[in-house]
Amino acid sequence: MKKSIFIIAGAVIVVTLAFVWIYLLLNPSNSQGVFSNLGFGDEEDIGIVEPAPAEETPVVNIERPALRQLTTKPVAGFREINTATSSSIYYSEKGSGFIYSIDLTSGEEVRISGTTVPNVYTAAISPNGDYVAMGLKSNTKNTPLVLGKISDNLEIGLVLENFDMSVDKFAIQDDKELLYTSRGDRGLVGHSYNFKKETTKTIFELPFHEAVIQWGKQGSDTHYAYPKTSYLLEGYLYQIKNKEVSRLPADGFGFSGLVNRGIIAYTKFDNLKTKNFIYNRETGETSGVRIPFLPEKCIIGVINTLICAHEDIEPPIGYPDEWYKGSLSFKDSIWIISGDSLTTELLVNTRTESGREIDVTNLGIGDSETSVYFINKNDNTLWMYEL
Repeated sequence: MKKSIFIIAGAVIVVTLAFVWIYLLLNPSNSQGVFSNLGFGDEEDIGIVEPAPAEETPVVNIERPALRQLTTKPVAGFREINTATSSSIYYSEKGSGFIYSIDLTSGEEVRISGTTVPNVYTAAISPNGDYVAMGLKSNTKNTPLVLGKISDNLEIGLVLENFDMSVDKFAIQDDKELLYTSRGDRGLVGHSYNFKKETTKTIFELPFHEAVIQWGKQGSDTHYAYPKTSYLLEGYLYQIKNKEVSRLPADGFGFSGLVNRGIIAYTKFDNLKTKNFIYNRETGETSGVRIPFLPEKCIIGVINTLICAHEDIEPPIGYPDEWYKGSLSFKDSIWIISGDSLTTELLVNTRTESGREIDVTNLGIGDSETSVYFINKNDNTLWMYEL
């Protein structure tokens, strides 16, 4: 065959392809029809490829067992919020201060505040979800505090107010007041701050600086305090009522505990071992139990019932100091203890149920008392256990 024939055939193919390319360029809507059936494989119409969908609203899978993880984000603080029509949990993200809501019925997660508050380390949210107090990470023992009014309008986010002083500890127990302590010249001073009136009252003074506080609902209620827990130091339990500080009959090295009107549940270090007791305030009787009472891992009800997280092992020497430092971790289960009958019942083994090692901290319960919530100290994620 002559060389000229190859040249002519090649030119025809090039021209044909050029016409096809120009046609497709001018008629893009028809491109699918041209190439949808070229005879390779099945001749099924694959349809028009749609663009990737927009990011969906995150939804927590609530159709899971009673123990479930609520967040993958690190959490600075949380609160169960209940209305006449819904139940949800609000939480503040560690680091950013963003506030999210998870509907406990539908599982839908919504960001209700996108206002950035840098270096948020801990947070407290009011029971009705109107106010938040955020403690900022600090290299000193004083915590810079930021107060915020949570708006229903996402575009507004938080109405922020820089608090005029650094605090030692803080909590929001009801919808009216922020409760906090500050370091005075002679010891720790307790205050209440009214959100609406923007007024502050002094509610107590303690003759030491390092303290654990169990707050009442309001500044005028009874509060309890003891020196910061260390197995090397002796601690004493104090009751604070009407600014009067009085000793209660519970003490010991490495002292920690929880109190209500009926009982004192406490732990102390004795003869190189951790020992746990429940003291009946009516009868004066003291009984030993197997579960230690650390405030980050326990809650106490109005009735004499406690819910605690605990790994069923003998805590090592150095407990709880090494746990606070982060050099000791536990694989906790959740237990319920009756302060009247002194019975102890296992509710859930978190490692068996989740397949994860969960070191419980910030254990709390909502007003509905249907679930307990806690943070996994290993990664600061939020979890819940439905009672």
